Amino acid sequence: YEIGLKKTWGGRFQLNSSVFYADYQGFQAPLTVVLNPTTGSTGTQFLNLDSINWGVELEAQWAPIDNLQIFGSFAYLNTELQTGCCFVDTADPKALQPGATPTGTVLPNGSKPQSLKGNALPLTPETKLNLGANYTFDLASGSLTLGATTTYTGDMQTTIFGQSGYTAPSNTLTDLRALYKDADDRYTIIGYVKNVTDETAYQSSGLSSATAIGTLRQTVKLNFPRTYGVELQYRF
Repeated sequence: YEIGLKKTWGGRFQLNSSVFYADYQGFQAPLTVVLNPTTGSTGTQFLNLDSINWGVELEAQWAPIDNLQIFGSFAYLNTELQTGCCFVDTADPKALQPGATPTGTVLPNGSKPQSLKGNALPLTPETKLNLGANYTFDLASGSLTLGATTTYTGDMQTTIFGQSGYTAPSNTLTDLRALYKDADDRYTIIGYVKNVTDETAYQSSGLSSATAIGTLRQTVKLNFPRTYGVELQYRF
């Protein structure tokens, strides 16, 4: 279910907004399940889980003066698994990591199944905010547009288990862009810098099998570091 509003004021300010609610049934996830409670043997199966998702999305564009555009967006997303019990985390079979939710009977091999009910869906940050602006200079030879955007992404789980080792922390990334277009619209030169502050940002975070001293390894997938370049477009 979704309801939204789109409105423009004075030809200068536009707002798009929506509120939504979704009863998500059949989210497929690979999980380690108990095959034999007597021996404690486990195996991986794809299971269907149910969740409730709801949130708010806002998008706005404002042109206070000619050639200047300010834009932004905000999203709040709440996801919660409604089903999911009882499963073993192969990286943390004894459910010792912070955020683990052991439940049920401990298996003969010492593994502790966990309940997933109440956990967030993977890769769904609760909040995301984007702000940016573009200004275009009209020149005799063409036009030059300078722009900047900043994006904040909140914490997010990268699996359906809730341990802290599976959490990708929040980050803020800023990009800059300059675009020159000639008056005859034959070519465009684009210069850019991504992740200007060279912030370390995770796309995902996970736990792997224990080391020799009994601890867990955390494996992360990093976002791009500071990256810059120039692009040329020519139209024949």
